[in-house]
Amino acid sequence: MKLSIALVTALIGVVTAFPTDTLSDVSIVDRSVDLLTKRDCASGTFCSNAGEKLCLCNQGKHCTCTFVPNISPGGNLGAYLWLCWDCPKPANGGLQCINGACNKG
Repeated sequence: MKLSIALVTALIGVVTAFPTDTLSDVSIVDRSVDLLTKRDCASGTFCSNAGEKLCLCNQGKHCTCTFVPNISPGGNLGAYLWLCWDCPKPANGGLQCINGACNKG
């Protein structure tokens, strides 16, 4: 079976357009900058920099690193945790959260 050069080129282009590894800690889509821009994002439960603001990875939520005291006696003092809130959908149809802040659109 012969394949045309155009078809082979198209297939190669489709295969190479998608990364082979998933970037669980990085959101890669942001229309306001360009299509494949790496972005830092909040992942997991714990954080280390109080007051840091990031978007939850691949979700429309903005998060702040906050110290949460331990309420049980005899335990540790507390921990720094990501506290996250939903961002409203922007009117322009773009991302809900960009660089730790809700997109007003």
